[in-house]
Amino acid sequence: MEVQNLQHSVIPEALMLKAEYLIRATWPEAYAEKATEAEMLNAFKSRTPNKVCHFIIEEDKVIGYAESFPRKITTSKGERTILGLGAVCVDTAQRGRGLGALVVTQAFNRLPEGEIDTCLFQTGVPQFYKKLNCRLINNQIVNSLNQEKPEANPFWDDYIMIFPKEISWPKGKIDLLGKGY
Repeated sequence: MEVQNLQHSVIPEALMLKAEYLIRATWPEAYAEKATEAEMLNAFKSRTPNKVCHFIIEEDKVIGYAESFPRKITTSKGERTILGLGAVCVDTAQRGRGLGALVVTQAFNRLPEGEIDTCLFQTGVPQFYKKLNCRLINNQIVNSLNQEKPEANPFWDDYIMIFPKEISWPKGKIDLLGKGY
């Protein structure tokens, strides 16, 4: 099985739509309202526009997908750029084939990239990521750019993790300087 890694700017709209359909099928509670294809394309394009998209395609259908992207954050040690990971999903009929691990590994293979040596992400399935050399962190996560609730956690999943687990990671508050992903 091959993963296609494509810069956001070169992805054909038809492929964007296929990925967006998979994302919405994976998290239907987050996308309860029906969207037009134009709205779906806009959602795909506006979600972290500097992303690299990792696709597994079988019989012209996206069956595995993830996004990775550089993200500036601040820590107790100062500003740094990390690799963000988001929208990791596999078609429900294809689960159990190792496709999730395949797309995530492709995202992790971007490291190191310039000054970026760590991937920071949220998840509801930490055991899956522990098998991929990730570890849990317990930092307070905030978004100082949220004018209403700057101390609120912008992530919605229960677990925050980093890759690789061996990397030195600062204690204290982590400011995402933007919305969760």
